[in-house]
Amino acid sequence: MIQTASLMLIVLWVYAAASQFLDVAEFARELRLQPFSNALGNALAWIIPVVELGTVYLIISKPNKIHGFVASAALLLVFSFYIVLIRLNYFGFVPCTCAGLFKNAGWTTQLIINLSILGLTALVIFHGFLKRKEVL
Repeated sequence: MIQTASLMLIVLWVYAAASQFLDVAEFARELRLQPFSNALGNALAWIIPVVELGTVYLIISKPNKIHGFVASAALLLVFSFYIVLIRLNYFGFVPCTCAGLFKNAGWTTQLIINLSILGLTALVIFHGFLKRKEVL
C-alpha cells in the first residue's frame, strides 16, 4: 500500500507541476480568473508547482517520506477545501477549472478524486504513526 500510494502521489504531483511549468503563462492566466488578486495568481503560478515538486522530493527521500505524505495531505486538503467553497457558491461565480490532470472533470468529480487520494494518504500516515516508525 505504501509503495502504491507513493507512486500515485509522485505521478500526481509531477504531472501537475510539469503541466503548470510547461505553460506557466496559461496557468497564471487561469489563476488570475480565480477569486483572488492578480498578483497572488501570478505568484501562485510559480509557488504551487514548486511546492508540488518539493513534496515529490520528500516522498522519494526515505528519511522524509512521512513528511511528503503529510505535505501531500495538506495540499489535497487545501485544494479540496477550495473546491467545497466553489461548490457552495462562496465566491459568487464558478472560476475556471484549472486542474491539469482532471481538466475535463467537473468540480464535484475533482472533489471526489481529491478526497479519495486524501483518504489513502491519511491511511498511509496513520499506518506510519501506528507502527511508530517512518513510513517505509
